Amino acid sequence: MLYLAGHRGLPAHYPENTVEGVTAALSAGAAGVEIDIQFSKDGEPVLLHDMALKRVAGLSGDVSAFELTLLTKMSAHEPERFGDAFLPTPIAPLSDLVSVMRSFPKALLFVEIKEESFDHISREAIVEKVAQCLAAIADQVVIISYDISILRHVRDTVDWPVGWVLRKYNSDSHQLAAEFQPQYLICNYTKLPEAPIPLWSGLWQWFVYDITEGAIAHALSERGVSWVESWDVESLVAMLQEPA
Repeated sequence: MLYLAGHRGLPAHYPENTVEGVTAALSAGAAGVEIDIQFSKDGEPVLLHDMALKRVAGLSGDVSAFELTLLTKMSAHEPERFGDAFLPTPIAPLSDLVSVMRSFPKALLFVEIKEESFDHISREAIVEKVAQCLAAIADQVVIISYDISILRHVRDTVDWPVGWVLRKYNSDSHQLAAEFQPQYLICNYTKLPEAPIPLWSGLWQWFVYDITEGAIAHALSERGVSWVESWDVESLVAMLQEPA
């Protein structure tokens, strides 16, 4: 079976990594949503992909320079893409997604830990804070990252499912995946070998991004991919519901 996930919510139509976008993706029929988090000066996780505030908020400075109370007064409305259409869209604490996910109890939330966060907050503190924020929906959470070290810490401390994001599809990555056996192995579809070369097999489910065409999603499913992630999951859901 093929499951669809919204990439940062539903950014084809809403600012990325926002409560509104996540809700829209799940309402459109996505089986899960991937979001990114950064950490405030006082160590609180917020929904943002970039460390810098410029792209999503139109402001100078980094997330890590501001405490949570100030960040939540800033608007992540993506002015370069949407102008003032979504002004204001307050930067949201990670905990704001708990009520959203409870409304979609069968959906999964894939939370990506960004490596730049390690410059100002420890891996241990990150895992502790994320586990605290999402404890109420623990059975719906998957922690993902390019960094295997933090995924090991997640597994050792809270034993939540984890997904390793591949930088390269090569023999070194294959060896690490075989040793670590994450629940999800995540890769940009353009990095995968062309069919009919089989994808690596293991205990993991393949989670592939960023897919916006139904034909590509179907082809990946036939190769054993379980999840496809889309920038426009609403449209992809509709495409895959159309009769063949």
